[in-house]
Amino acid sequence: MINNNQSGAANPPIYLKETHKYVTALPRSSRTTTRSYITSATGSTPHYESFISDDAYAEALSGLVMKCVDIIVIDPATTSVLLGTRQQEPQPGLWVIGGRKRAGETHIEAAQKNIKRELGIQVNADDLIEVGIEYDTMFDTRALPPTKDHIGQLVAGCHTNSSTFVIALDVSLVQSIRHNDEYAGLHWISLKQIIEATPGDFHPALIDMVRDGVARYSMAI
Repeated sequence: MINNNQSGAANPPIYLKETHKYVTALPRSSRTTTRSYITSATGSTPHYESFISDDAYAEALSGLVMKCVDIIVIDPATTSVLLGTRQQEPQPGLWVIGGRKRAGETHIEAAQKNIKRELGIQVNADDLIEVGIEYDTMFDTRALPPTKDHIGQLVAGCHTNSSTFVIALDVSLVQSIRHNDEYAGLHWISLKQIIEATPGDFHPALIDMVRDGVARYSMAI
């Protein structure tokens, strides 16, 4: 009844007398800080549309905060972090791997999907460590064309909220990976170079993500 990639047995649905619906608390690994629940008449996952048109997505970008799940890929042996050179707005240039979370996905499932889409590899849920800090970022640009708001003004930006995971991968493994078209290339950059960078070399959110991710990984191992 529950389609979930996280470790642990599924919890039985609990009947909620107030709403006459069932609530299922999804299992989670010890490395995940997010707690997920499904509320439905049957206790099973509701159906969601997995794809929306660019026009509909542009409208959503204009008025909603888009939930993202990003992944900090590190190589502990070399204390390096994998960054991709993005070719698309709103953040062209060096950034962590990740992307939008779709309705019906847990954070873990979104992280696995984003790594699979952007790096072409499948990772185990138990290897992903949730950082436990959210990153809220507003941009004045985006890849999709602007839309007009209720008073006729153009809305060209977007607002994202990212939950972040960290995972350790060997440099030699990632060197053979083919990134998708969103990136011009992948680069292993030393942690020291990112953390001690001159202001303006990297986006401050990127520096915070990397610093927090490495700290969380150090606590988890």
